[in-house]
Amino acid sequence: MKYWNLEQIILWDHDKSQRTIKLKPGKVNIITGDSNTGKSAISEIFDFVMGSSKCHIPDRIRNACSWFGLLWVQQQTRFLVCRKSPDPNKTKSEDFFFLVGEKINIPPTSSDLHTITNRDGAVRKFEQIIGLGDVQSETFDSGTRPRARISARNLIPYLILDDDVIISKTTLFRGANDQRRQSIIDTLPYFLGITDEETVAKENRLARLRRALAEAERRYARVQNLKNEEVSRSLNLLAEASQVGLYDGTIPSADEVSIAEVSEALRSVAEWTTEKSPFEGSDELDEITEKENAVISELRRIKSRISSAKFFLNQTDEYESTTNLQQLRLKAVDLIPLTDDHKCPLCQQPLSVGHDLANEVRTALRKVGAELEHVRSDRPKLGNYLLDLENQKEKVAEKLAELRKRKASLIQEEKQIQMHVDLDQRRQRIVGRVSLFLETSVEASEQIFPKEGLSALREEIASLESELDVSAKLDRLQDTSVILSQAATSILKELPFDKTYDGRPVFFDPRKLESGILGETRRIPMRDIGSDENYLSLHLAVILALHKHFGLISKPVPGFIILDQLSRPYYPADPGKPQKEIVLKKSKEVTNLQRYFDFLYRFAKENSLQFLVLEHAYFSDDKHYMAATIERWTDGKALVPDDWEIRT
Repeated sequence: MKYWNLEQIILWDHDKSQRTIKLKPGKVNIITGDSNTGKSAISEIFDFVMGSSKCHIPDRIRNACSWFGLLWVQQQTRFLVCRKSPDPNKTKSEDFFFLVGEKINIPPTSSDLHTITNRDGAVRKFEQIIGLGDVQSETFDSGTRPRARISARNLIPYLILDDDVIISKTTLFRGANDQRRQSIIDTLPYFLGITDEETVAKENRLARLRRALAEAERRYARVQNLKNEEVSRSLNLLAEASQVGLYDGTIPSADEVSIAEVSEALRSVAEWTTEKSPFEGSDELDEITEKENAVISELRRIKSRISSAKFFLNQTDEYESTTNLQQLRLKAVDLIPLTDDHKCPLCQQPLSVGHDLANEVRTALRKVGAELEHVRSDRPKLGNYLLDLENQKEKVAEKLAELRKRKASLIQEEKQIQMHVDLDQRRQRIVGRVSLFLETSVEASEQIFPKEGLSALREEIASLESELDVSAKLDRLQDTSVILSQAATSILKELPFDKTYDGRPVFFDPRKLESGILGETRRIPMRDIGSDENYLSLHLAVILALHKHFGLISKPVPGFIILDQLSRPYYPADPGKPQKEIVLKKSKEVTNLQRYFDFLYRFAKENSLQFLVLEHAYFSDDKHYMAATIERWTDGKALVPDDWEIRT
């Protein structure tokens, strides 16, 4: 089996029960039965599990089930994907479970299922399984809408012909009559082989090359437009370099010189480097300043000592003067001699204290005299000390004067050096501007974007544009539509169809999603042909032609189609009356209906395609039909068993 087929449809209740519908890969599978047994719900279950944004499964079925599942198979690989039923008050569920392997054990109860991924994750997983790469829709450069990523959801129109579509006079595919229509038109070119993963890679490269070329052309055009301006800028720089002694040549006029010539002169300017100054005075100035501070401190100490010495000498003089006066006063005691008989020397009267007092005065006089003599002996030493300090002060002051003179000389030299440094800085600034100019100049830009590089880009772009040309794609799409029309015409010959159009070819327009018959003078659209039988046959012819083409070009489309009631043209449902299974025996209508099934048996066998047909009709005397019937939902049998609890 080269296609992915459906092996099982599984439903789980809210307790421990499971309902399984087993299908035969590569064959026609028929489910017949009464109305309201859940046959049409299978299309919605399939769409829901395959990642629809909303759940349209009838309430009585979705409320009886906790999970829904599909088991896909291709050769030895199986893929089980399950989706949790939405809560009764919701329209969708993001809970998905999946398994991949050669042998898969189906979880027996809903409690064995758990959320593995969300809707996007499940859809991406299925894309990975079937080999759908990272591709985008084809808008043929319409400019009115962006291209979108193609996903497994875009497969649904080719896998389901439900009751809204299968005999519609205007709608060819599921979703073609709502907002999904444009998406079908834009993604169909991929499934028809007009574009593929390699095409998308080339388109992405073409887009990158176009952006690169546009940028290169903008830069190159800017370079060309800046040539005159750059000549003027370069001459101004050369004039500035001349002013600071970096260039000693003649400054030409703008009309006499090219950018290359001026750039050559500026390169010589850019090569200038500053010379190191021979002056090393900065360190000496620091040393002299340090010595100056030390000498100033020493001078301050000497001055402080001189001040202290002078203060002390002044205090000594005052002390000596005071002591001399005191000595003179005390010497008065010697004017009157005292005798040892303790009598007054003047009146000879006895004295009670005078003799002792006179002795104390003489003692004080001797003490004062001794101190005065000591002061007079130390005074010359103090004078010599003061003189020595004055000499030290003079020497230190001379040293300070010499240091300050040297410092002034160094400061003057520093000013001269600073003038030299300022000139160097001006030169360095000009050299920097010149270097920047040369790096971004027209000549450098031309090296970055050479004309040869632009030519190579244009050649590769032209080659890819030719290969990816929209008109070429449209031509290929037209050619493919012709092939599909031929295949549909061949298929239609095998099906019941109005004899009026015998020999007339089918047309299929993938740009409008229309089909019909090519008349002698005009295209006859499907709705103008009339008859539900004709609508049914055209739908089948187109969808089968598409699947045959998908197989020929190995597109990642499962070989599986759901057909909801081929008997509709012959046994239309009565909306007000429940419809029972119709057991058929040979008649003209039965013969026409049987032609559809006979053709499907052959087509399935020849193309390894799998069909799931949902029917009211049952051919009791057709062994092929009976063999293809996998379930009959009559006498109380249905999709959901009666004993399953319905939760609301």
